[in-house]
Amino acid sequence: MPLLLVLLLLMEPLAACSSSLPLRRLTPGLASYTFNSGMESAQELLINDTETFELAWRQIHARRRPQPELPAIDFETNSVIIVAAGQQSSGGAEIRIERVYDDGGIAIIDVTTYAAGDSCVVSTGLTQPVDIAVVPKIVGPHEFRKSSHIRDCK
Repeated sequence: MPLLLVLLLLMEPLAACSSSLPLRRLTPGLASYTFNSGMESAQELLINDTETFELAWRQIHARRRPQPELPAIDFETNSVIIVAAGQQSSGGAEIRIERVYDDGGIAIIDVTTYAAGDSCVVSTGLTQPVDIAVVPKIVGPHEFRKSSHIRDCK
């Protein structure tokens, strides 16, 4: 098989996944939205209404007094994605919404969980990492795709 044909066949799946949606995380930077939440179980939420968002927001901030004000989201044009890693036995765990893209009519939500490697110094307290992002409205089928990464702190 000619080399050019092989390269084109290898690149075809990438072309189908190339239409990334704009993603606005509620916390700028590389960290999760929060590491201390009220979401003690792992969750993957795609939210398209204020009422559901308010319930999730209250759960995320169940340990904070006063609770922060609910961000204003235009659900006519946007969706909110919330992912929670569940309760972790120590610090160093994180969860991030990395990318959202269209793959043949299915919205793919790439999520990465991070864990501290053996050489990392972490807190001994319980954590409940959560990440939140706003994307253009998703109304069709969607799929959360998770990957895991262990950080090397050397």
